[in-house]
Amino acid sequence: QIHVRVVGHGVSGKVLNSSFERRGNEEYLAELGNTLVSLSRIVPGGMLVFFPSYGVMETCVERWGGPSRKFRPNENRGGKFFQARRKSTSSHQYSFPHSPSYGSSSGSSNTPWKRLLANKAVILEPKTTSELPDAIADFHKYLGMPKSTGCVLMGVCRGKISEGIDFAHDMCRAVVITGIPFAPYLDPKVKLKREYLDSQRASQSLRPTGDGGFGCGSTGQAKPLPLTLSGAEWYTQQAHRAVNQAVGRVIRNKSDYGAVLLLDSRFGDERNQQGLSKWVRPHIQNDEGFGQSYAGLTKFYREAQKKAAEIKKKDCPAPIRAGVLLQYENDNVATEPTSTKDSTMTKIDVVQNVSNADLKDSSIDTAFISSER
Repeated sequence: QIHVRVVGHGVSGKVLNSSFERRGNEEYLAELGNTLVSLSRIVPGGMLVFFPSYGVMETCVERWGGPSRKFRPNENRGGKFFQARRKSTSSHQYSFPHSPSYGSSSGSSNTPWKRLLANKAVILEPKTTSELPDAIADFHKYLGMPKSTGCVLMGVCRGKISEGIDFAHDMCRAVVITGIPFAPYLDPKVKLKREYLDSQRASQSLRPTGDGGFGCGSTGQAKPLPLTLSGAEWYTQQAHRAVNQAVGRVIRNKSDYGAVLLLDSRFGDERNQQGLSKWVRPHIQNDEGFGQSYAGLTKFYREAQKKAAEIKKKDCPAPIRAGVLLQYENDNVATEPTSTKDSTMTKIDVVQNVSNADLKDSSIDTAFISSER
């Protein structure tokens, strides 16, 4: 039902690491884009891709050959700052349909963005809440199209699509986490929070225990006071919570199935794995190279689809058939009626709401009507 794997190396073997120092690296960005293109070929239905922040998502899409973040369809270019801005009716800034013809591109025009659109449609999570319903409607539309190859929905951890929206069954067959969403370390609010927690932790460790300094009271061993989180522990905990919120999109009921792909080598660290939800930890498979990841994911979907079909067949009873059995009262009489207009009583056995197997044993209601034969 669930497949969880750390994918620490991309399709060409390069390390995937979305740390602050590396997330602007051209080699990393190209490797991440090419890896997502490969995964989109085997993930059926919906594929949710989460980035650490909007800035990271916009940078990735732009470097892959997608729309530039400098382009803003809703931006007021008239120079009148206080002029009322009308809501754009176009969704082309976040909705991109499946374009199989892009798969035939070659050379410098064969960008990761085009190859991604050759596999699936793509939706980018809009920043404004007012545009979110339109984006989700397009996501449903692309998934519901005849012969749909699925849709990639790109969003951010702590964003609007990472919580509060139910992506059940084919709406989400994979959640891809491209990095650990640590908050900006030098952000004033984050810095004050860390300093406050560190000061609270220090004051607790210096607080008198009431045992005279000998480590135990008159009744025995003294119980240590519970300590608050340190600034560093809180900082890491918030990032892990954001990841868990996004991971929770993949399994929404007992018959659902999907994969969680952690595209950051730092998820191989024990402390980051311990920060994941308890229901996820037993299923984590560590990085063994992209080839093993690709083969394992392909096998998982093949077996999960087969099992889902068997469960569906088992849960659905045989189709109900309704029939009418006719038996004439005079069938045992050797002589034919003297008149072709002879009116005889005909017994009609009416069978409703029974299967073929029940026809032999079920009690049959009978009705008599007058017919001509």
